[in-house]
Amino acid sequence: MRRDVCHTRSSVVGWTGNIADPVAKGPTLANPIELRTERLLLRPFRLSDIDDVLSYGSDPEWAEFYARPYDRGAAEHMAAQAVLASWDKGARFAIVLGDRVVGVVSLDVDAEDQTAELGYDVARDQWGRGIATEATAAVCDWGFRAYGLAKIYAAADARNGRSLRVLDKLGMTREGTLRSEAMGGTRVNAAYSAVLRDEWSRRGEPLPPIPGPVDEYDSTDRGKFRELTTRRLVLRPMEPGDVDDVFAYTSDPEWAEHLLDEVPRPYTRRHAEETVARHLLASPDARPSWAIVLGGACVGVISLDIDVRHQTGELHYGLAKPHWGKGLMPEAAGAVLDWGFRRRRLAKIWARADADHLQSRRVMEKLGMQREGLARNHYIAPRPGRSRVDVIFYRMLRDEWEQAIAARPAMESASDSRRTEPDNP
Repeated sequence: MRRDVCHTRSSVVGWTGNIADPVAKGPTLANPIELRTERLLLRPFRLSDIDDVLSYGSDPEWAEFYARPYDRGAAEHMAAQAVLASWDKGARFAIVLGDRVVGVVSLDVDAEDQTAELGYDVARDQWGRGIATEATAAVCDWGFRAYGLAKIYAAADARNGRSLRVLDKLGMTREGTLRSEAMGGTRVNAAYSAVLRDEWSRRGEPLPPIPGPVDEYDSTDRGKFRELTTRRLVLRPMEPGDVDDVFAYTSDPEWAEHLLDEVPRPYTRRHAEETVARHLLASPDARPSWAIVLGGACVGVISLDIDVRHQTGELHYGLAKPHWGKGLMPEAAGAVLDWGFRRRRLAKIWARADADHLQSRRVMEKLGMQREGLARNHYIAPRPGRSRVDVIFYRMLRDEWEQAIAARPAMESASDSRRTEPDNP
């Protein structure tokens, strides 16, 4: 039985890569490119390549080191993944010889570690012609330059002599063999090879230097949070010392009755620690959150889930039950709305609630948010006794907020209100 099929772990079957969600994330940050070698065109995949992929991938001998040969569904899945691959996090090239796709070569990039895993596959009728070596050499050289890599490595089935010879021809050093690694839908002994930036640079045109990794601890970035103040409240970043206060109000079953997210029952102090920890780790850019502080005690939390691309924010809030009906939640939420429109230049802030949660709906209405719709039977209720709940949606647009701001001085003068607004930028 032959053991010279040209496959690596990151090639076709089982490739996970970095897929850009076309709806949630929008366009990728880097444009796909084409590379040319003496005989080959290396270009982004197209859906029209599916027949070529199926042609070589359905060959049982080609698929010797994989779980099974391709069928049309597998070929379509591979091509679709490749079309959606995010080129800021890696590259996926179709190897074109003449007018036919005869394989693939890929780089799966870890930007933080400045490394990339090389993957490749070549149709069986092109084995022994140097196609894999020619294609992978071009992609390695481009990858070192385009991504500022310090190292490119590959993992191949230790029995796969042809693939290992390709890596040797690239000047890679065999670094070791890991036993029982997942590869191609099975477990094999995986031989790891790698080439370093300075080693590659000595082979041909010198590569420019790259900065080394920054030895820095992860941080909660608390300095990025802006403290907000109102007439009665301080809105500040959550602190580890808030655990007891959070436990006191979130352990009340009535407090959680209308939440759309499930709260563990029984609710323990450990759950409160996890809640505070999540807020400590929340991104100040993507999900700024504040503890609602009254008289030195944390009595609630409020946050914005920000969609940077669409310039919108979803408002979330919760307040200890003993403070319901005192106007504290509209006071806190009003400050956060002002911050979102002023500081983050949002176009829209919206919120949702269980349609039966009248207190939460009144908060939104007091803020001047407009009801946008009612989604019937939209969520499974996270509490016993009700299977599904209707969810009501409210919103405030930027021009509506600006109109409200313009009217606010007259309204405050008429009501002799002394509410303090958050500092303007």
